[in-house]
Amino acid sequence: MTYFINIIKKTTQCILVAILLLIPYNSSLASDISVRLKGRILLQVESNGEAWYVNPDNFQRYFLGRPADAFQIMRELGLGISNKDFNSFNGVAPSKLSGKILLKVEDSGKAFYINPVDLIMYYLGRPADAFQIMRKLGLGITNNDLGKILKYEQISTTKNNTDAPASSPVLVPIPVTSASAITSPPPSLDGINTHTELYGTGADPDIITLGPKVGGHPDWKPYQHKPGMSFEAYQGGSPVIAPFDMVLVGFRDTGTQIESGGISTHSDDVKLFFESASPDWPGVYLTVYHLLTSPLLPGHTQRASNDLMAPPAQGYQLFWDGNYTLPPQNNAASYGALIGFKVKRGELIGFAGTVPAPNGIDTHSFADFYFDVPDASVNPNIKNGKKNLHLVQPGSFFYWKSYSPDVNFPSGVLAYPFEIDGYQLPVEQRDVNYKYTAKK
Repeated sequence: MTYFINIIKKTTQCILVAILLLIPYNSSLASDISVRLKGRILLQVESNGEAWYVNPDNFQRYFLGRPADAFQIMRELGLGISNKDFNSFNGVAPSKLSGKILLKVEDSGKAFYINPVDLIMYYLGRPADAFQIMRKLGLGITNNDLGKILKYEQISTTKNNTDAPASSPVLVPIPVTSASAITSPPPSLDGINTHTELYGTGADPDIITLGPKVGGHPDWKPYQHKPGMSFEAYQGGSPVIAPFDMVLVGFRDTGTQIESGGISTHSDDVKLFFESASPDWPGVYLTVYHLLTSPLLPGHTQRASNDLMAPPAQGYQLFWDGNYTLPPQNNAASYGALIGFKVKRGELIGFAGTVPAPNGIDTHSFADFYFDVPDASVNPNIKNGKKNLHLVQPGSFFYWKSYSPDVNFPSGVLAYPFEIDGYQLPVEQRDVNYKYTAKK
């Protein structure tokens, strides 16, 4: 039996690798107008001529405000360049730098804006000079079109129905009282980590940048860049519950139909992105994937086959090498995602999905979890987004305990994300068609 399970795992991992390789981070994930206007300075002609800069790295618009504010924003988003490389451009930058701001790090940090229209490098000089150049090169835009480009901002965790992640303007350290591999164990280990037999394949140790690198089932090797750990505690459609209090900040659906040997089977992969609302874990993000569906997606059609190059997606997205925010992509609006909806520890967040087994007929059911934990250090793998977020090994970084409403959870201890030890959700919430409403 163990041999057969291992065969299933290895085949599943190959399928997952193939899927992940098809969905790299690229500009096709942003809305058409965001891509078309990336790097441009936009002037809000139907209002008071307010100026905005569309960052070509995340396709979000930044308000330029007063000259000093605009100058500071442009410098913060700047890309360092040596004098040798800068001089090699002879005043006209290569297209790959279109819309970026270059900072001459060997020449007092002088800033230059590369106009996407002609790729000419414009010296920004003093704040007032820079502001005038920006407005001179600006493109007029209507309020309606501007509204289609996601605004860069930081939003409180208490606000519902927002497409941007809840985020603090400063790094909040993990409390030393929160039990973890980088702080200390809980005061008592009674009832802690009692179901390690249900740990599946762990995360790829090579991309773990905080805490222990090894975790999960010791005999199952993770595929390259696997970000999280699977729990082998589910049958197809089994409820998945929240390990701590958290807020939905985004989703993505890369579920699709797989053809192999003349047999067509479905691979479930609804992804949900959450931000912690627990004081034990400020600034932490959780992603759960390989779900069949979720009550947080009331309009979702189960087992729809999606284009993996352009899947439905919305809100904050987190991957091993980057994180960014998207306006609704493709048919994402039809999902009715309850962005901003808060779930408490032990509450329903989704239903476990399935992927094909080696024979193409049977299926393997599980759910995968990965956590991004903030730290003062920089994650060298992050190319775009918050670079202080670090992937951890869920099975060895956290302490886990079976959930029940009357169980006491020491600070930092997470709830196993499945029904266990006699606990079950209410009957109606065990139905895969169950949905939350905006007024929970």
